[in-house]
Amino acid sequence: MAAAEEEIVCTSNDDYQFDTVIGYIEDIIIDPSFSKLQHNFMEKHYKEFDECEENKLEYINVFNAYTELIEKHIEASLLKRIPGFSMKEFLKDIVNKQTELDGDVFDILVSFADFVSFKEMFLDYKAPF
Repeated sequence: MAAAEEEIVCTSNDDYQFDTVIGYIEDIIIDPSFSKLQHNFMEKHYKEFDECEENKLEYINVFNAYTELIEKHIEASLLKRIPGFSMKEFLKDIVNKQTELDGDVFDILVSFADFVSFKEMFLDYKAPF
């Protein structure tokens, strides 16, 4: 009978903390309150967007307000779960680990700061109206 192979995985405390934060962010963005926050923001601003390829100055203002709203919501939610959490330090970690990052949560985080994705989201929301 062959001996069972055992895989040992070593991770640093920093990696564990980073992974913990990512797990919390996943929880935050799938929470109904996050969807409601997005919905309410889009409901308030969707009429400002149209299908033309030209990006109006108003779009940038709405995008900046949206980015700030999302960042504040995520940071406040993380602070409730991790006392002393620093968004500034977390963002440094993301930059340092950028080549290692893969998965839906990272794609979603990037989309929050991507104007093209933002505009598409508004146009998709507006389409049925």
